[in-house]
Amino acid sequence: MPRTRKLPSADYFRKFVKYDPLTGEFIWIAASARKRKTGCKTGFKDGKAGHILVRIEDVNYRAHRLAWLLEKGEDPGHFEVDHINGDKADNRIENLRLSTRGQNRANSVHNKSSKSGLKGVYWCKKQKKWRAQITVNKKVMKLGSFTDPFEAHMAYREAAVKYHGEFANVG
Repeated sequence: MPRTRKLPSADYFRKFVKYDPLTGEFIWIAASARKRKTGCKTGFKDGKAGHILVRIEDVNYRAHRLAWLLEKGEDPGHFEVDHINGDKADNRIENLRLSTRGQNRANSVHNKSSKSGLKGVYWCKKQKKWRAQITVNKKVMKLGSFTDPFEAHMAYREAAVKYHGEFANVG
């Protein structure tokens, strides 16, 4: 399970910010010592991961987890909050859902350093072929070797839909 800090109550956050579920933005409702003005948007992008963070009383909170708490009334706890469309900065409530770590990873985009540019496909030097693989329940499943990277990707896509269902990001 991923380690997550238990969030303070929704009432605590409502003293400082208002969440707009249609836009996914947070608005200051209380001025603070750091010259934040009431009615102004808050949040900044985490450079590494691309998530939006909201800083309240010198603590950064991930906006998607905060949005879930304020809109659904419950701390996501040990669950992850998945961005359905894959855009980590899109915190509209319709774009968020609870997931396990595996489901969230299944919905991720392909590795940008991949030579194939296709999710689930890599070049095998030894065989001189494209290989397809998928991870299911922390186990890597080999899907076969192919001369064409797009054939390998089609094998990955089929397996992703079969094993990951609604969380399959076949990008």
